[in-house]
Amino acid sequence: MYEHRRGKLLSPRAFAMRLLRHGGWVLLLVAGSLVIGVLGFHLLGRMAWLDAFMNSAMLPGGMGPGGDHERG
Repeated sequence: MYEHRRGKLLSPRAFAMRLLRHGGWVLLLVAGSLVIGVLGFHLLGRMAWLDAFMNSAMLPGGMGPGGDHERG
């Protein structure tokens, strides 16, 4: 998939396309994790949608869950 260290380098265009492709996979992975987290906090934690989103967005950054807000 990648060049050997002694092989010829990619052209700048091909390298940019590789970066875009990898960035797309990362975006898909992060968005999927966020959706799963929001659904989990909302359904299992019985949180409001906004609180569930905040908690699921804070956890990957290492900030921990926000609050213990119940659905009103």
